[in-house]
Amino acid sequence: MKTMAATAAVSMLCLSAAAWAQSALLISCADCEAYEALEVAIDGQSLAANGPLPSYRVEVTPGKHEVQVWKWTSPFQRVDYVTQVLDFPRRTELRVKASFNKLNVYGQGKLEAPEPPPAAGPSPAALSTAADQIAEASDYTREAAEYNDEEDSRCQSKVGAKLELIGDNLRELRGAMDVGLLRKTATKASDTQALVQSDCPRRVRKTLAKKVGKIVARLDRASAALR
Repeated sequence: MKTMAATAAVSMLCLSAAAWAQSALLISCADCEAYEALEVAIDGQSLAANGPLPSYRVEVTPGKHEVQVWKWTSPFQRVDYVTQVLDFPRRTELRVKASFNKLNVYGQGKLEAPEPPPAAGPSPAALSTAADQIAEASDYTREAAEYNDEEDSRCQSKVGAKLELIGDNLRELRGAMDVGLLRKTATKASDTQALVQSDCPRRVRKTLAKKVGKIVARLDRASAALR
């Protein structure tokens, strides 16, 4: 019984970490000698994959489960100890002492709600597509800004300020992808297109609106790729 004795002090085995498990059982022997150990089964499924142990911890679903315990009094002798149904409250750890013909629940512990799984990020292909569209939007932003600078009009300063901000955002996006900033920049580009349509004179409006529209289209495609 050398192996059992070596683990008899404070051994505890976590035998299940299923995401759906919201309750737990911590069970140990109430009157075992140092050389004795337990074998435990939950609903007929043995937990003794690593051999008998002084104590076990296993996660289970809430509700009623049959707990069966055997006591190993030597490496060659196992005796039936206790079989009993326990009702496991949700998000609760039952702390149990096993003795002959009785499972004694001596305490309970609250379990924290499991952390939600992390949201899946965009795939490498999606990031590559978005990056290509942002690069094209940057080129069209430069073209639009150059055309706006060349054409003296009543909308020149307002459009120029918006295109400068869009250009700054696009440079930042090319350095590090940020979905929130991308959407904000796409909205700013749409606002700029609307400004051109409403405030710029006809001689400027058609060409400038077309150039800004290309910015809007590329940013919309980049946003769609990352959804």
